[in-house]
Amino acid sequence: AECNEKLLKAGQSAISFALLDVNLRDQTSLAVAQTLRERGVPYLLATGYGDADSIVSGYPENTTVITKPFTPEILLQQAGKKMGEIG
Repeated sequence: AECNEKLLKAGQSAISFALLDVNLRDQTSLAVAQTLRERGVPYLLATGYGDADSIVSGYPENTTVITKPFTPEILLQQAGKKMGEIG
């Protein structure tokens, strides 16, 4: 429920980029990722779990996963790539 409320609020704001965690308490960020993809908003998916390929399999095509812990440099590099794909 909380995730859906955040999605509604996000729809009322201009978002240029998002960093999503796979797990959001008892939910995943899949619905958020799908909504962002539909709106053309670039995003990265962060996870502390090992197998990125199996995690991303249920997410929209071309979802990029960064594994935790990650450095600020990795985050900026990957965010720049994602923003370049859309922009």
